[in-house]
Amino acid sequence: MLHNSGVVLVTHAEHVLKRVDKILVLDRGQSIFYGTWAELQSFEPENSRHKVTLRSMRSSAQLSASDTITTSPEKKDKDSDVNESVIAKDADASKGELKTDEDREHGGSAIGIWFLWFAYAGGIFFMIPQIIFLFFDRGSYVVIDWWLAIWTSSAGTEISVFGLTFPNQYDGVQAQTPYLLVYSCLVVFMFVFLVCRTQWAIHGGIRASRNVFSNMTRRVLHAPMSYFDTTPLGRIINRFSE
Repeated sequence: MLHNSGVVLVTHAEHVLKRVDKILVLDRGQSIFYGTWAELQSFEPENSRHKVTLRSMRSSAQLSASDTITTSPEKKDKDSDVNESVIAKDADASKGELKTDEDREHGGSAIGIWFLWFAYAGGIFFMIPQIIFLFFDRGSYVVIDWWLAIWTSSAGTEISVFGLTFPNQYDGVQAQTPYLLVYSCLVVFMFVFLVCRTQWAIHGGIRASRNVFSNMTRRVLHAPMSYFDTTPLGRIINRFSE
């Protein structure tokens, strides 16, 4: 059905160029040649960067000595005047000009990253319970220390705390029971809110990870083809495995 239709092949594989009818060579989005394979062998652009690009193509295609062009002495002298550092720079650019530099951040996380994480974790509905659990967890820890200080100060005398009277510690083992009951209640209270705070944070982290992964997957799948042309596959995989 398509034997009379034209086919446009976009490729970096120079070895297939001999089999096509017409060749269009692009360098940084600029057209530098359009013609047949035979015409490409005798084509010499004026721009030094374009020369490097075509030389790289011919070298990759493993052309025979008969296919290469014998330049005139004038052209050789003209080419020798080109600065070697410019040619080396252009050669490196022609090899990896499509690859973008990887963005990396070092040091502590920015405050915007934390806000984004909390938003993915559940936003305000995650933050309010987390703050409440944290308040009672740390608060009970402080209260336990305060109660131990009260307990210690009851040696030799009765004490009154919030309208409740606690006996002197020297009154025997039974005098320690009220102190132990209060201490046990405070420890249980702290343990309950410690578990709640930890589990709530874990579930929020799982929720944030799922949202980040889903959002990243959706954006990668909907990215234009130019993104995959300029971003190495290994770099994309690393983003999903971090």
